[in-house]
Order: sequence, then C-alpha cells, then structure tokens
Amino acid sequence: GQKTKTEYILDSHGNKTKTPAGNVRNRKIWLVDWDKKEKITEWRHNWAVSVNQVLEQKNIPDRISEKSFEDQGINEVPTQHEGINSKRHERNEFNQQVKDYRKAKASYKNNQEKVINRGHLDSL
Repeated sequence: GQKTKTEYILDSHGNKTKTPAGNVRNRKIWLVDWDKKEKITEWRHNWAVSVNQVLEQKNIPDRISEKSFEDQGINEVPTQHEGINSKRHERNEFNQQVKDYRKAKASYKNNQEKVINRGHLDSL
C-alpha cells in the first residue's frame, strides 16, 4: 500500500509555493509508523514471545529477549552484526587459496602422468 503522501505547501491564496529554483515546495507525510521506536519495540517483543514459545514446545531451555544487555542488567559489550559484505575479502582470499591448491594438485597429477607415459615410451 501507499506508505507516504506528498503535501504541497500553499500560500495564503491556496496556490502552490515555489523555491527560488522554481521547484514546487512540498513535504512528505508518512502514512505508516514503521520508523517509530515504539513500533520496533513492539515487533521485537512479539518476535521474542513467538521464538520462546517454539523453544519451549521443543524442550529447548534457551530463551531470547528483545531487551538490550543494559536493560537486562548484563554488563557486557554486545557484538556488532557483520553483514555479508564485511567478510567478502576473507572469503575471496580463501576461495583463491582453494583454487591455487586445486590447480597445483591438477598440475602435479598431470606431471605424474607425463612421467609414467615417458617411462612407457622409453621402455618401447
């Protein structure tokens, strides 16, 4: 559905006003409250309740909380979420090592076959 609407800024006669550059003045009006802290807190609470219900049904003793460490009274520094792109360099480096290993292994195998074939040719 529609998430925002544009409201034009009108003068005293009801006409649209313009900026010095000639653009029509307007403002964005949000029709949803997704960016409100209260809504995010509500979603986190509902998520924690849902997950904890499933954990209980499966007899798993762990529980999650939507509260921060500070709100829970835990004196630890929370970890920072690392997105997929933050590890891209390490993955590329590892992938290159795997490629190099496979290439060296294939080269060794090819050289072994050449030696064996050379031995067969020499015996003929």
